[in-house]
Amino acid sequence: MVLFKPDISRLLDISCEFLFVSAFYEPNIAILDLSSFDCYFKAHFITRPVFPLSLLQESMLQTSVVHLYVNSFIDFPVKAIVFSSSIRIFSCITPEVESLLIKVLSVKLNRSIAIVSVHATSSQGLCAKAKFSYAIA
Repeated sequence: MVLFKPDISRLLDISCEFLFVSAFYEPNIAILDLSSFDCYFKAHFITRPVFPLSLLQESMLQTSVVHLYVNSFIDFPVKAIVFSSSIRIFSCITPEVESLLIKVLSVKLNRSIAIVSVHATSSQGLCAKAKFSYAIA
C-alpha cells in the first residue's frame, strides 16, 4: 500500500502545507522530496545552505506516526502524543540532496507507550537517527 499527501494529511489531521513527507510505502518507509523545500535552503544559512534540523525531525515524526497507524499499533482516530524525542545528526542535508528515505526501524509497545526508532538516509548515506516516545491517548 502507498499513501500520498492527501491520505497522509487526513490520517495525521494536519494540512498538506505542513506535511513534509511526500509518500509513505507500507510497511515502514517514507520519502521526503527536498525539491519542494528550496525556499528553506535559500533562507537557512545563506552562504552555506542546509536543511533545517527541526523540519527533518518533524518529517521523521510524521513518518513514525503514519507507521503506527498503518501497521495497526494504534487505531485511528486515537491520537499519539509525543512526550519525548531525541535526534542524532550524522551529516548536513545540502541543496544537492534530492530526497531522503525515512525508515522506521523498530516499535516497542508497553501498554499505552510506544517508542519508535527512525533513520533518515540520502544518496550520500545516513543523515540522522531519531527516537520518539508517544503516549497513546
